[in-house]
Amino acid sequence: MSQNQPISSLILPPRIILTQTLPPRTNSIQIFVKTPTDQTIELDVLPSDTVKELKQKIQDRDECPFYGISFNGNILDDSSRLSDIGIENGSTCCCYIQILFKTSTDETLELDALPSDTILNLKQKIQARNSSEFSSISFEGIELADNIRLVDAGIKNGCTLCCFISIFVKTLIGKAINFQTSPYNTVEYIKHLIKNTENIPLGQQRLIFAGKQIEAHRKLSEINFQHGSTLHLVLRFPGGPL
Repeated sequence: MSQNQPISSLILPPRIILTQTLPPRTNSIQIFVKTPTDQTIELDVLPSDTVKELKQKIQDRDECPFYGISFNGNILDDSSRLSDIGIENGSTCCCYIQILFKTSTDETLELDALPSDTILNLKQKIQARNSSEFSSISFEGIELADNIRLVDAGIKNGCTLCCFISIFVKTLIGKAINFQTSPYNTVEYIKHLIKNTENIPLGQQRLIFAGKQIEAHRKLSEINFQHGSTLHLVLRFPGGPL
């Protein structure tokens, strides 16, 4: 710069101002979800999210299928917004499953249940929906104890459970034999149970119900045989009448 050049004639470079663009505040909240496998996961959600959007976020984190979501014991509608149903930061939601239950009268019930529900809880739900009596619940042919949780028994969304009924077989000498069995088992199956416990050959057994001999291929449910009913066992010896 020349000593005689006035300062006003100098051209200065333009001033550069650096700014930082911050992401907009989303007001997201953190909630907890108990999944169908009884795991607890943390999710960041918006109060404006719908239950349907929450379902998708859960499925992105946990692939185990479920039927719906509950909060404070209430089943949530897909269209509801989280803020409208009281879900806030720190809240806990639960995934519930839908299972099928075959009653002793050959009906199939759809039941909503939590994976943490016990078999006893499930029995109470069934009894509130159906008046048919039964003694216990089975899954894949295995009788389940009342204190077992659904998740521990491997029961998932869409599974089918069946009832067991308590029946009696009465002999001519007055002995009453008790069996726990599915109402969908056949009379032939009951004869095998008798053979295994009483050592009576199949060919010597005749089972009577309501005054009539029951064919071996008939299912108990088909003859209106219910929880607590009694079959009468009559023995047929070789050479005797059929």
